[in-house]
Amino acid sequence: MSALKVRLGKRIRELRTAQNLSQDKLAERVGISGKYLGEVERGEGNVSVEKLEKITVALDVTIGSLLDNAHMEDRSDLIKDIGGMLDKAEDAEVRLVHRLVSDVLR
Repeated sequence: MSALKVRLGKRIRELRTAQNLSQDKLAERVGISGKYLGEVERGEGNVSVEKLEKITVALDVTIGSLLDNAHMEDRSDLIKDIGGMLDKAEDAEVRLVHRLVSDVLR
């Protein structure tokens, strides 16, 4: 399971629940099964570009809003996301990020 698929699925679920839509209702709007939508939301299913576009139309959002982190307002979510990125970064990248953060926060 890729991190991008998991993040995308979580974002779709966030937007769906914020609009008080059930999985079945959103799936119906998109033209897919509720089971498949559940797999996408859990980061287990592969979603085509065409289906992703239909999901954005059904949720009345832009494709960019599904892929960016602008929705992360909670401090703990932001810190967790940064930590995950740093865990995957090369040593030189971690040092660069440390210098940048040090410059901003000191």
